[in-house]
Amino acid sequence: MIHFDIPGFQYPSSSNTPPILEKQSLLLETGKWTALVGRSGSGKSTLLRLLAGYFDMTDARFDIALLSQEAALFPWLSLTKNIGISDLIQGHSIQEEKVQQLLALVGLEKDAPKKPTEISYGMQRRILLARTLYLDRPIIFLDEPFSAVDPKTRENLYKNAKKWLHGRTVLFTTHQWDEAKTLGDAIYELQGSPGVLVKLERTQKMKEGN
Repeated sequence: MIHFDIPGFQYPSSSNTPPILEKQSLLLETGKWTALVGRSGSGKSTLLRLLAGYFDMTDARFDIALLSQEAALFPWLSLTKNIGISDLIQGHSIQEEKVQQLLALVGLEKDAPKKPTEISYGMQRRILLARTLYLDRPIIFLDEPFSAVDPKTRENLYKNAKKWLHGRTVLFTTHQWDEAKTLGDAIYELQGSPGVLVKLERTQKMKEGN
């Protein structure tokens, strides 16, 4: 099990408002997928960024790759270079074979030479997913990774991502209860204000408003 201590959190500019997240703990089962559900604005994205160390408030001992909703592609680079940007930044050569495998995983192997402006928003999100997987981190945080894609593509992404990330510890957010049950070995809901994590059984339903 991987144990995270979550401090109560509020944005510095909102010091006169209640915190977004309650002080609490989260246990992730090593090598398994954990789904995080909750209404819009409940703090799911903030929680992922907090656990990934974006706010310098949590223990940085974990090696985490995060796909956030704010992530963006470099418009002047090809999709291939966008996926392998971590190696380019460090002065290394891109692992071309690995990039091709990831392009196939997200169903965009024929689009490798294109620039981000030449593909749809949904396709851009799939390239961002590929870029996150390229990092090969033991812990992966994915913030609504399968949004903005059609149902058939989503099913393929489910299967391929599960295969690629076999043995990795994955925490992902979703608004879709069916998606949470399909992919999640465990399911948590972020409830209330400030948000508190509640572990759900598969027979339960999310609170109204999700």
